[in-house]
Amino acid sequence: MRNWMWKQGKLLVRIPYSRSGVATNIFVDDGETLLVLDAGDGVLRDILDHHLPLNRLQHVLLSHNHIDHTAGLLPLFFFLNLIQRHDPVELYYPALGTDSLKKLLAIYEERPSSFAVRHRELRDQEEFTLGRFRVRPFFVHHKEPELRDRADPRRVSAVGLKLVHPEGTVLYSGDAGFTAELQQEARGVDLAIVEATWGKDFEKFARDRTPEERAQMSRVHMTEEEARRVGAGAREHVLVHRISVGH
Repeated sequence: MRNWMWKQGKLLVRIPYSRSGVATNIFVDDGETLLVLDAGDGVLRDILDHHLPLNRLQHVLLSHNHIDHTAGLLPLFFFLNLIQRHDPVELYYPALGTDSLKKLLAIYEERPSSFAVRHRELRDQEEFTLGRFRVRPFFVHHKEPELRDRADPRRVSAVGLKLVHPEGTVLYSGDAGFTAELQQEARGVDLAIVEATWGKDFEKFARDRTPEERAQMSRVHMTEEEARRVGAGAREHVLVHRISVGH
């Protein structure tokens, strides 16, 4: 997917790029607060190509730590340092299973910087406010599909995001397997952005896998049919994160 856009009132959603294993970059903007949902490869180029105001780039929210959702962080941060930004950037992510993300960020954070990166944890069902957005993360089955902290079950490894705004409500599934809970989260929202990694060809990608591997594949990503079942509860939906035909 390239350069998809949705607008309702002052609420604007842009998806300049989304492909499984490559990158997913989503921008949600109400003219005052700009939210970046996931920061895959090319996110800086997408920000510049769409003429998004860097002075309003304050909040980056990661659904999980896989590289196709995080690889754009370093170029983005290096560029902001290059132009001598001073305002901090708040980086939100689920806390579990983030060793690779922390190693990635260490490459930047070991150098002098003109601005601070403030780390914020996304916790299951713990709502917070960014500008006029009320943001509620919710647990999804993806990275280590059952990974929760036994001592504190709200600490999880992957989340979807529900953004409630006076102009409308947007849901982003992140990378996720199909569950009844995810289907329920999408009901009644104005726009559901739903991953559909396997498209219509799950059997094509799974034919040489063991039964255990096939079961794992279906738990952590959705087919197009499953994604449309999730999206059907929303007023509008769009499918993202499809796997490349050449895979």
